[in-house]
Amino acid sequence: MPYAVEADVVRAAGGRERLIQLTDHEKLKEVDQALLLAKIAEADSWMNSHFEKRYLVPIDGAETPEVVRRISARLTVLFLREDVDALTPVDITRWEQINTWLAGVRDGNISPGLEPRPAESAHSAAAGTGDRESLKFSLTREKFEGFA
Repeated sequence: MPYAVEADVVRAAGGRERLIQLTDHEKLKEVDQALLLAKIAEADSWMNSHFEKRYLVPIDGAETPEVVRRISARLTVLFLREDVDALTPVDITRWEQINTWLAGVRDGNISPGLEPRPAESAHSAAAGTGDRESLKFSLTREKFEGFA
């Protein structure tokens, strides 16, 4: 499930008319749903590339924090504006702010309000795990030589 929905993107774009201007390449005077969903997916993928170090992705839609929905919507609008060469200096500043926030989440300095990924078990990371030959009492073909 996407992090942002159309209503979130409408708000981030500054209204339905502005969203229509960004998506309506066929001049149908309506939001191009396919393009909108593709750009939301692009934004979510960008966010997941930062989240995956600390959180299980994708984030469950029912538990998506408000800040994650807003960032997804803002990124979606930036990607739409980029497609029509309509990025402004303000948009560039927003892009930099969003990427700074995402880097903070990735590095663990900012919490998006999610439960962290469960820590790896000490047993799964132990030296020699999965290496039969390193075990003191391992059973190998050589130890069974002579038995029929």
